[in-house]
Amino acid sequence: MTTNNVYELPTVGGPKQAKSKRDMLALLKQAPKENEELIANLGLYTRSVILAKYLYLNELYEIIKDKPGVIMEFGVWWGANIALFGSLRAIHEPYNWTRKIIGFDTFEGYPAVDEKDGDTEFSAEGGYAMPQGYEDYLTQVLDCHEQDNVMEHVRKFELVKGDAGASLEKYLLENPETVISLAYLDMAMYESTRDVLQLLLPHMVKGGVIALDELGSAKFPGETRAFKEVIGTGSYRMTRSKFLPDRTMVIVE
Repeated sequence: MTTNNVYELPTVGGPKQAKSKRDMLALLKQAPKENEELIANLGLYTRSVILAKYLYLNELYEIIKDKPGVIMEFGVWWGANIALFGSLRAIHEPYNWTRKIIGFDTFEGYPAVDEKDGDTEFSAEGGYAMPQGYEDYLTQVLDCHEQDNVMEHVRKFELVKGDAGASLEKYLLENPETVISLAYLDMAMYESTRDVLQLLLPHMVKGGVIALDELGSAKFPGETRAFKEVIGTGSYRMTRSKFLPDRTMVIVE
């Protein structure tokens, strides 16, 4: 796996939070622990905002765990969400081998930016690009997680590389049995969000969830514009996370 210029994560934190983040990273690198002990004690270095993200993912899982269907994530980036969803499956329903988790990403960053995405520093072509070959490394990590849980002989995750809309259309054609309980959208861009929303709606189960990371965000206006065009704000019940108030959960009813 070779490295390239990896996109820097936008943040709403102030200077003190930025310094705290850097300090924590430095302390992690200096940890006086053996590697095995370090992995078991990562909670020592987990910042509250990251813990809130973990709790949010569990909040989503609690909603859909009694519903059939796969989990799909659009915009995988480093793959932390997919790994955590796999761990949550192992906790909540360890023998549900049908709860497959599928991640869609170009792994090469944003291929293009539409005028509806606005003109901000965050909506840049190539944004969120990963190191070359990262999807192969991520597959190894996810497989390692899977081997740590029951029914390890059944592959319950899949990574799909390419344009989200085209990849989802192809996936649904090749897997006509697919129903979706949770669709996690974190692409932020207008065109890809629009295409995915149009394709996935007929396959969402009643009571399923569409999770949106950037709804109402001035930094990424394209996601909201796509949502308004395809679904609209009055079609389904919408609620925000109690752990991350800027995250939106759309309940398909």
